[in-house]
Amino acid sequence: MKMKKDKRKVVFILLVFFAYLVVLYFLSLHKSVTITTSPTTTVSTTTTTVATTVSSTTTTVQGITIISPKNMVYNDGKITVSIKADDISNWIGESVDNGTIVKECYSCLSFERYDMSFPIGKHTLTAYVEDSGGNLKTATVEFTVSS
Repeated sequence: MKMKKDKRKVVFILLVFFAYLVVLYFLSLHKSVTITTSPTTTVSTTTTTVATTVSSTTTTVQGITIISPKNMVYNDGKITVSIKADDISNWIGESVDNGTIVKECYSCLSFERYDMSFPIGKHTLTAYVEDSGGNLKTATVEFTVSS
């Protein structure tokens, strides 16, 4: 009689353990990963501009990409301005020839304006992205309008 009760206990414990494993398995299918980074602030007494030309098509700085205009000569003064941030930003803006910063969109990932007019000559477009931590990132591209 005692042997029967012990077998029942063992079977019950095994069934509970198996059910536990099944629950763990299903929970593992629905787990999510959250990566949190904290912004870093660098204070410097010198100003350094860092830009990289990637395949002569985009200007990229960590956190911001100028897709258009490109560093080239344009025959038409109507140029699409396209700026993309790495993550959703507080705002994206631009300035032309060191002029006023125009904030183009808020809580956005990218901005695009078609047929922006530029006069004949050499121009500098600076793109600005303020990330969710309040850090301002910039990228600059120079281009020329010939006619």
